[in-house]
Amino acid sequence: MNMDNNAGRMPLIIAVTGHRDVDALQDSRDHSTISEAFTACLQYWVKTVGPDTPIHLLCGMAQGADLLALKAAMQLKSAGTRITPLPCLVAPLPQLKESYDNQEDFEYAAKICEQYGCTITAPSQPAINEMGEAYPYLYQGAVFARYANVVIALWDSKPAKGQGGTADVVRMQLGDIPDIPEIKALFPKGFDGSNGGVVQHIPVTRCRPSSDDADISYPTTQLKGSPYPVNLSTSRHQSVQDFLSHEFTTLLEQIRLFNRKHNSIDTQNLERDYTQPGLTPALSQLFHYADTKAVNRRDRYQKSVLTFFFCAFTALLALEFVEWGISSTSGYIASGGVLLALGTCIVLYWTSRFRGWKRDYQLYRGVAEAIRLRGYLNLADIAPCESSLLPRQMRNNLPLFQQAVYLTEWAWWQDKSIIAPDKVKDAWMESQISYLKTRLTATPGKGIEGIRKLHSNLLKMPGHYHRTLGKLSKFLMTSFVILLASLFTLQLTDTADYYTWLYLGIKVMLFTSGIFALWINLAGYEHLCVSYSRLIALYQRAATELENTSDYHYTLQELAKEAFSEHCEWVYYNAKSEYNSGH
Repeated sequence: MNMDNNAGRMPLIIAVTGHRDVDALQDSRDHSTISEAFTACLQYWVKTVGPDTPIHLLCGMAQGADLLALKAAMQLKSAGTRITPLPCLVAPLPQLKESYDNQEDFEYAAKICEQYGCTITAPSQPAINEMGEAYPYLYQGAVFARYANVVIALWDSKPAKGQGGTADVVRMQLGDIPDIPEIKALFPKGFDGSNGGVVQHIPVTRCRPSSDDADISYPTTQLKGSPYPVNLSTSRHQSVQDFLSHEFTTLLEQIRLFNRKHNSIDTQNLERDYTQPGLTPALSQLFHYADTKAVNRRDRYQKSVLTFFFCAFTALLALEFVEWGISSTSGYIASGGVLLALGTCIVLYWTSRFRGWKRDYQLYRGVAEAIRLRGYLNLADIAPCESSLLPRQMRNNLPLFQQAVYLTEWAWWQDKSIIAPDKVKDAWMESQISYLKTRLTATPGKGIEGIRKLHSNLLKMPGHYHRTLGKLSKFLMTSFVILLASLFTLQLTDTADYYTWLYLGIKVMLFTSGIFALWINLAGYEHLCVSYSRLIALYQRAATELENTSDYHYTLQELAKEAFSEHCEWVYYNAKSEYNSGH
């Protein structure tokens, strides 16, 4: 599929829905035509997410509102806007030819489908037989409601006359899901349920006479600069509206952050044939971009942390020498060293915070993990369902992770060639078991090479450094106790020859041991080691399940949720204040 020049960028997903017999705008004071109105809506979202963020436009390719909107979007695209159409059909286009009143529209739809590919979002045949021929359009609307961040609706505000009308798509986007098992399976249920989404409503009239039915009205939300009213949910409870507003605003902020720091240099190596299990080439590029950026930000953050600890240690050590010569030259030098080291620590802290290395690392790492884990489910041919990979408490603060999951799920609909259940065990379980065991048992190289890579090894080898630094901290504490006992002995015997040096050694042992213990706690080595050991056991159990049963879908879904939960938990408790800034 043609994804244009958007390698490594996180898109905003917009769906268009509208009537086939759309006629004109209900209010033409601001815009004279439907195309102008839709263009204004797209320009609003382009301005909101910034020029670096691509927009993926889900379009059912039906005659009328769909093609009008698509043509307006293609005009913006020709002007340089990052818009990529994603044609979605309920059946192969040749089977839908009779639904087009003229050959020109059919040929235009065929041209777009040929250029950008076409995703078939068809329900099961038994459901079609039971529900009727209009059911595929209702199902397609449910698919749009699951994946679209925004639905732009060219709608007359009247109830749907049958299944799959524009009113039904709007209703599902706003959280009112019909009681049809196959459709309910597309949405999270219970407490994880979809309370709603964003609908931008362009009021229109239709060619046929308007019905006598009363207009449907939903609560509106004020979005600054939006050319048309915006709805978030069918619910009128303010708590629901506030929750959805916060979630959507946070998503837009995180998308802007992810794409704002996009660097074309980082994508040059992505043009090679990177193939990640269960992913399309475009998603593989996004995964490797996020993974590369995560490693880059991690290295920068860890270098700053190590430098901070070194400067803090130097300041404490120099402080001990100050009292030896307060008024001497050596005392002045030691005092200057303390001030310099403390000043460096302050600069390092604010530089790291201002540049957001830790926040960026966690955001990029989370996106890469979300894509990788959902990619394994694609590989196993596990359809999107009501079970969410994202832990419940993360949804409101880390919606970008859910965006990455949904983007990867879309590949399951889009390209069935990525499915290969027979490769799941080797590509997922065995590779992860090997990887996690390596993290627990690997040791750094010796000599200068080991010192040069110390900042990256501290996170790559939690097992080694948990053992080594733990032993070293215990050794220093033991030495502290021995030296303190020796000092006590010297005081009893009134022997003062080595008193000063012994007292200095005691202080150095104490705060060095404290620094090592603090680093072990900050790095979370014990938690990482326990988590890795638990995941190894889970992967081993899952591998056994795959050998003994053909009904492995539930097992793999729970395995992916557990693996992603381990990552999200660490991210959430270490960076929630940064993600919530400004709210």
